[in-house]
Amino acid sequence: MNVNQWSLVRTVPPTSEPVSVADMKQHSRIYIADDDGIVSAYISAARAFAEVYQNKQLLPATYRLKFDWFPSWTIKIPFPPLASVTAIKYLDTGGNLQTLATTEYLVDADSVPGRITPAYAKIWPVSRIQISAVEVDFVAGYPDAGSIPQTTVQAIKMLAAHWYEQREETAERRMASIPYGVADLLAVDRVLDFSGVLGSSNNMPGAVTAWGGVGWIQ
Repeated sequence: MNVNQWSLVRTVPPTSEPVSVADMKQHSRIYIADDDGIVSAYISAARAFAEVYQNKQLLPATYRLKFDWFPSWTIKIPFPPLASVTAIKYLDTGGNLQTLATTEYLVDADSVPGRITPAYAKIWPVSRIQISAVEVDFVAGYPDAGSIPQTTVQAIKMLAAHWYEQREETAERRMASIPYGVADLLAVDRVLDFSGVLGSSNNMPGAVTAWGGVGWIQ
């Protein structure tokens, strides 16, 4: 049985962070400017951790999803929330790159994860039998920092503050997890998809039954 392989690349990263350096310094009671660069780096790292844990994209970034052929129906879009689908392209049987007209498909950005299906009475075109013959460009992420759930923002602040105070992997003093801490706050909006095996008629290519763990697959 042939497996419809896929790949996912972030082509345009987010241009801002969910937490500003000023807000982070106020949260952590940091009163000097010398560590602004360090604080910024910890914010970025904490945001990346939150995105991996929640299987989400927090602020707008552009991705390119490629797979070997069109599925029979639904294409699922990882890293919600889905903001928009920029283009769907494919290699036709002659090897020419074609852009699928927007009238040929429907985008459901309200679902988590987002979905793309053929439009009413339409079907996906036949693509060339070749690896990465189909590509979907899309933008994912909340429109701005103010739209991100506050539980997620608070978790980012807590994690960045912890890394700022504890800069080594180990410590001499005994440390314990904070009850209802970072993981609990991030779990409030964590995305788990149990709607079927990816690559079936209801999902995008792959062989994964749920999101979670590392990245958006497990």
